[in-house]
Amino acid sequence: MLPILSADEVAPNPDAAWKMLMTEEWRPGYVAESTTSLPVQDMPCEGPGTALQSIPGYTWVQLKSLLHSSAQPEKEVLQILMTIQMDEPDDCCLGIVTSSSFLLPYTMPKPRNMARTLSGDLNFLLLNVTFFDTITSGFPIFGIYDSLSTDDYRQWFASAESAEFFDPLPHSAECEIPAAQVLQEMLEEQRKAWHAVFKPTLGADDGLFLQALEMFDVSGQCRPAVAAAALVLALTRVKVLSNAAMPSHKAKKSGLRDVIELVTKAEELIKDYCWHEKVSFGRLVASEWNFWWLLQQLQIGLKQIFPNLWAVK
Repeated sequence: MLPILSADEVAPNPDAAWKMLMTEEWRPGYVAESTTSLPVQDMPCEGPGTALQSIPGYTWVQLKSLLHSSAQPEKEVLQILMTIQMDEPDDCCLGIVTSSSFLLPYTMPKPRNMARTLSGDLNFLLLNVTFFDTITSGFPIFGIYDSLSTDDYRQWFASAESAEFFDPLPHSAECEIPAAQVLQEMLEEQRKAWHAVFKPTLGADDGLFLQALEMFDVSGQCRPAVAAAALVLALTRVKVLSNAAMPSHKAKKSGLRDVIELVTKAEELIKDYCWHEKVSFGRLVASEWNFWWLLQQLQIGLKQIFPNLWAVK
């Protein structure tokens, strides 16, 4: 499933594979303009039609750089995001949702209000964007969801108050098989270890990869487990590329194909899990399958391989 990468035939342009792949019509999740359901056309919000209007002289590119950096003063970040939330039109949907989601712990610190807002006005699954295109937009929304998924937020869903607003998670015997349970435990351990390191490297070690490979090949109906496994396999593919000294154009293109297919598979399973098993997005953010951490890792890793993936200030 995950072929070994060769380091020969280095492409003269390090982003050539990315540019070529993005022009192909086979891309999973792509919606052509001839259909009745159009995707967001300028997700990175770098064009004039989606330019930031509420702060003169400031751009969405600068905001993305600000949110990806941990060095900025909290007061400065909050001031910018509050201005955007109050005064910015909805032209850049990912920018608005990212800004509003970042502010949730400040504007709605109670888990009840946060969960209800995420399941309503800030339900990411209602946006007409794919997971992969969101990754390549540069908006760190998946990392924000991961930061919202604190122990307190997760534990609230086991409370009596939670039962007043949300149905319990559907029971699935398939999610209790050893392969699924071990995968979930390993994901949680590695996520915690990653957050505990000051300058963490990409997550997903060889043990997690082997466990994900086993879960991915198991026939069953535990959608969240298979989705998490697909994301681990995608991240492993990215790690192999990022660790190669000079991956070739062919290797980059092949690896990127695998990542797109695996992320798309995970997205389909996660959406099926929500729609068919009635799982709200607020609860999904609290999932112990740690989808958001894995998607954040993919965004970080792909940016290392393709520096021009999105613009920086």
